[in-house]
Formats: sequence, structure tokens, C-alpha cells
Amino acid sequence: DVTLHVRAGEIVGVCGAAGAGKTTLLRCAAAALRPDRGEVRWFGVPASAEARRECGVAFVAPCPPHHAFLTARQSLEHRAGDAKAIPPESDVRALLDRAGLARVAHRRLSTLSRGALVRLAVARALRGHPSLVLLDGAMEGLDARWRTALALLLRTVATDGVACVVAARDYAVLRGIADRIVTLADGRVASERCAISSGGEHTPWAIAATSDRAARAASRVAEAVAPGGTGAVPPSAPPSVDSPSRAP
Repeated sequence: DVTLHVRAGEIVGVCGAAGAGKTTLLRCAAAALRPDRGEVRWFGVPASAEARRECGVAFVAPCPPHHAFLTARQSLEHRAGDAKAIPPESDVRALLDRAGLARVAHRRLSTLSRGALVRLAVARALRGHPSLVLLDGAMEGLDARWRTALALLLRTVATDGVACVVAARDYAVLRGIADRIVTLADGRVASERCAISSGGEHTPWAIAATSDRAARAASRVAEAVAPGGTGAVPPSAPPSVDSPSRAP
């Protein structure tokens, strides 16, 4: 029993305890599940699995790589069942750079960390130039540095006008990412909070993340935590998104 509208360029967080309905909501939003009642619309069009690609809807869910023997670069080049959909080399390089994965481009998926695999999954979703990206559980199991890098990547995606919905159990994690957070309980909306103050000004995080430095910062953070990197977050990167100054 959820009513949810997401605008272009907006990041909406969906949080709640296990069993609250986060995954069910996102799977319905992705047309992977049919709701018992009500409807899902993408840009005014009724949602359906057949219309997903045409409407530009990408669903990113945590799952082990199906082709662990492929490299990160090959994974971006590969699209099962569609040999004609291989993107140009320049697009692959741009996606790797944007996701901060240039240094691990030639490593097999089986050797990559979960943080790198999640960012690679987002990069694969961006390959189709989506208008809506749905991420279920992408933040789970990531340390603070990888969450920061992923948050910056999502902010750069949103600044391109892409609507994003991110589901996670931890409210504090979403607080550093989302423009608006919807909390679910027993399949219903328990609360909804906006990350914009009453005066209309964005939070300090939003101001930093929406600047034109965001893409470079995301890449630097990801490079720092990638194998072979220093493991330290660059001084110019925003603070960890999962360490708010106070509890919500």
C-alpha cells in the first residue's frame, strides 16, 4: 500500500527493516512483479517487462556475476542475447572512468570486491542511457569508503536528469545520498522526509555532491579503495555518508 512519485534528477531512498517491503516495492516498480492492485507507470506509460528497455528503466539488484571469467571491460561490452548491442570502445572507457574502475578494467569479475561489482552493475545499467535507475540492496555489505564512492556516482547520474530509487535498511546511509527518504513498515509508508531545509536550501552534502567536481571525486574515491590503491579517501572527497553528525 505505497504511493510514490519520483521526479527526474531526484534520488529517493527507500528504507525499512527486513520484510518491510523494500524489495517487493522496487521489483513492482521494475515490472519484475505484478502488484495485487494499483498500477506502476513510467513517464505516463504503464509499466511492463516488454517496455522496460524502451522506457529506459534499469533495475540493479545484488547478485553474483553470471560470467565470473569475464573482465570488467568485457562485462560492459557483453549483453546476453544481443550481439549488436556492444557499445563503442569510447563509451566503454567513459563508463569505466565514470565508475572509477579504470584501474581494474582488465581484472576478472571473480577477483573484484563487492564494492567494485556494485559499481560495475551500475555502469552496466548506465550503458543503456536510462531515465530511471532502481537499486535494491546496493549499499548492503559495503564499507564506508565504497558507500561514499557509490553515493557520489549516483549523484552524478542524478545531475544528468536520471531519476534514482535506492533501497537500503540503514536510514543513516540513505540520509547522505537521497534527496528524499521514504520509510516503509509492514508494506506501508511510515514516514517521508526531505533532505532540503525549510528555507529551500540544500544540505551541505547536496551542495558538495551536485558540483561539477562530483564525477572526479567519485573516481578518485573509487581508485583509492580499488586493489592497488592507497585505501585512503582523498582529502577533497566529502565525509563518509554513513556517519551523520547525529541520529535521525
